[in-house]
Amino acid sequence: MQDARLSLASGIRGKIRKYGLFLYNPKTLWKMRMNRLGLEVIRRCDGTKSIVDLQNEVQNLEDFKEQQVTEDVFQLIAYLYTQGILIPAEDERGNRELYLDLEEFPLDLATIQLTTDCNLRCHHCYIEAGSVEKRLMKKEMFELIIDQLQVMHPIELVLTGGEPLLHPRLLEFCHLLKEKNLPFSLFTNGILITSELAEELGYLNPVSVQVSLDGITSETNDRVRGRGSFDKICSAIRALRQHGVRTVVSTVMSRVNYSEYREFPKFVEELGASSYNPIDVMLSGRADSNREDLGLTTEQVLEMQRYYSEYKSNNQNFSFGEISLKEDIDRQLEGLPLELCTAGTTNCFITAMGDVYPCQIFPNQFAIGNVSDQSLKDMWTESEIFQQIRRWRLSDIPECANCEVREVCKGGCIGYNLTINHGSFGIPERQSCEWKKIFYSENLS
Repeated sequence: MQDARLSLASGIRGKIRKYGLFLYNPKTLWKMRMNRLGLEVIRRCDGTKSIVDLQNEVQNLEDFKEQQVTEDVFQLIAYLYTQGILIPAEDERGNRELYLDLEEFPLDLATIQLTTDCNLRCHHCYIEAGSVEKRLMKKEMFELIIDQLQVMHPIELVLTGGEPLLHPRLLEFCHLLKEKNLPFSLFTNGILITSELAEELGYLNPVSVQVSLDGITSETNDRVRGRGSFDKICSAIRALRQHGVRTVVSTVMSRVNYSEYREFPKFVEELGASSYNPIDVMLSGRADSNREDLGLTTEQVLEMQRYYSEYKSNNQNFSFGEISLKEDIDRQLEGLPLELCTAGTTNCFITAMGDVYPCQIFPNQFAIGNVSDQSLKDMWTESEIFQQIRRWRLSDIPECANCEVREVCKGGCIGYNLTINHGSFGIPERQSCEWKKIFYSENLS
């Protein structure tokens, strides 16, 4: 390794940040945030330099001349090498996907709604999928969106619905993304996944396929998702794993399945899932009509969060959601950057008709525009709604201004807050505020 000319491995994607660099491997979901030293090291891994070359170049930079950084450089390179992020360069070009100009608000992830249609009528659906007017994204619209996204260098795309597998051109769209080297994930209820489709998805190699499962028994799951759905979903998960597709199981936690929350992680791992993602029920859309049957108490949410945080700590080999609340706290204590709500700052949502929103949870009055009328890049940089979100500060919220856990809570989900408060900024959702104060206080002390 000492004499090898080093380059980023194929497929590693990165974005320059104010604090340094964000690196991401969509094949494994590996993520790393680096300071300015890390940025200067990585930007020089162009396939022409050895470790000694990198150490000397970085040590001679004006910002680091007064420091001894050669050992730090070596340790960083050694770690990235063991993770498969840096490899011996096959040629002198190296992997140049990384080098993007600094953007204060870079678009990292775009969620694309292929259809509003759905083959289920889940009680907890926050958008009433399948009940609204059926919309299907046209091929020309999808190609327009992808062309506009490519110039913004997203790290990942998400294909969703409704139920995206109901779109007759889904596989055609996925092949286009693979051809353009755009990593993508697929969110589905799993009902329509066959062994043949799972094999095709294995070839397409998505970052992940997220499948929804709301019970560890047919009695529990089918009460929410419909009779016969449990067996079909479990078969789908097994088929995906059989063909090497990274599978994430997502569960909307509610009164219906609360009694099974302890059994969920082990159950989905035994099914073959590589990650488990429990999420809170959002009492909007169809879920609002069923809130008496769905909403958990603050004490129940706290009990689950405590258990899941402990479970994740004791089961390091099993991925557990995007990030846990406990990890937010650990980052805060270690002085690392925390993620704010990403809606409109690094993420956006595009409907089947080409309308752009900060995220899929935002109310209708927060539509930014349509990609047929204005480029996504122009909307991203010029929209007053996006600007309003980016100006939003916790100090503007009376409930948050003097809260001792505000630096890790960050005021919660902006879209959900806006939905339940009829479009008013700066009012956190009550129950989320209650349990997070307790949970964060317990772990910060």
